[in-house]
Amino acid sequence: MRMITRTFRMNPEYDKVLSEEAEKHGLSVSSLLNQIIQQYVMFTRFTEKNPTINLPCNIFDQLIENLKNEDLEEIGEKTGSSIPEETILQRGKQQNFETISWLMEGIYDKYNNWFKFCRTTVNGEERIHFFHQMNSQWSIFLGSFIDSMFKSILGIKPKIESRDNSITVYLPKKSPF
Repeated sequence: MRMITRTFRMNPEYDKVLSEEAEKHGLSVSSLLNQIIQQYVMFTRFTEKNPTINLPCNIFDQLIENLKNEDLEEIGEKTGSSIPEETILQRGKQQNFETISWLMEGIYDKYNNWFKFCRTTVNGEERIHFFHQMNSQWSIFLGSFIDSMFKSILGIKPKIESRDNSITVYLPKKSPF
């Protein structure tokens, strides 16, 4: 990708913080700014139209801890059949497996911090593992959300194994990707 040069003025306090953070992470200030701009382009600008709430995980964990499994499954099914599709359409992308993979890894993992995403292919079968640091209630929601997303966007029913801190999705070998 060809890079371009931009020049702009910045508050000296911001420059100091950016320099310190870049050094902590072993990055140049330019690289750090590119990451910040990427987050705005890929995620933040869309939250201005569809606001999000940023909560520490331990607070969120407490909120969902006492919800009934059936309620979490229902919420996951309802939101999984609409929100991913809307997110993809807002960004002008095709509704296909690669875009769903991009959505899970690029948005839900990287920017929403829902989980850590790991995709592998074993004997022609796609496996997607989602590890999180929440409670088992979050796994129940995620399983339902992801199941509903694959059904509504690709018309396929994945096999989902749920654990306390993760879920694994197995996609059929004859999937449309």
